[in-house]
Amino acid sequence: MKTIIFDFDGTIGDTQRHIVECMKLTLNYAGLPIPEESKIVQLIGLPLDETFRRLTDLDAAHVDELTDIYRKHFNDTMKDVQPFPHVVETMKRLHENGFIIAVASSRGHHSLQTLLDRFGVLQYVSLIMGNEDVVEKKPAPEMVLKILDLTDAKPSEALVVGDAVYDIEMGQRAGCLTCGVSYGNNSREQLRQQGADSIIDDFADILEVISKIFG
Repeated sequence: MKTIIFDFDGTIGDTQRHIVECMKLTLNYAGLPIPEESKIVQLIGLPLDETFRRLTDLDAAHVDELTDIYRKHFNDTMKDVQPFPHVVETMKRLHENGFIIAVASSRGHHSLQTLLDRFGVLQYVSLIMGNEDVVEKKPAPEMVLKILDLTDAKPSEALVVGDAVYDIEMGQRAGCLTCGVSYGNNSREQLRQQGADSIIDDFADILEVISKIFG
């Protein structure tokens, strides 16, 4: 059995607008300057505290305060988030074809479980690896390595799929093949420069990529 490891934000869930809105609300609430949206978008995929460290010059204690404020706004901003086109039927098909599906994200474990359930795909996901499940965060490979260990898979038997260069780097550092998605938060060119083995424009295209890799 082969293991397919998906990122969530920008890969499974169309959350860019919601995350940017929540970031702006948080910074505004704290009386801090709001950066250009493009700067926020480029940081989506990193752990929340790391994102705030890069957006501000605050110390660790104040960054923790920002993450708390963000989480208070989070549920309201995420109420209408939807999966990208073809996510549900593609994950169902992968599951039916015997692939092990895992999700590895900087988002919290409970949030991932809730959103995957809302999308109707939680039943197809064997493993969820969230921010609090690891010590070393993206782009460190710990999430992927733990999933490989739990699924008894070799790096050559796994594919890491994500929209951000952090996802691709995570997969590369774990020794896995990688696939970027161009419709998320990083561009096709950024994914290419990071060295993604494949790049797709539609979630459903992962089926063709997997077929070429695993037969």
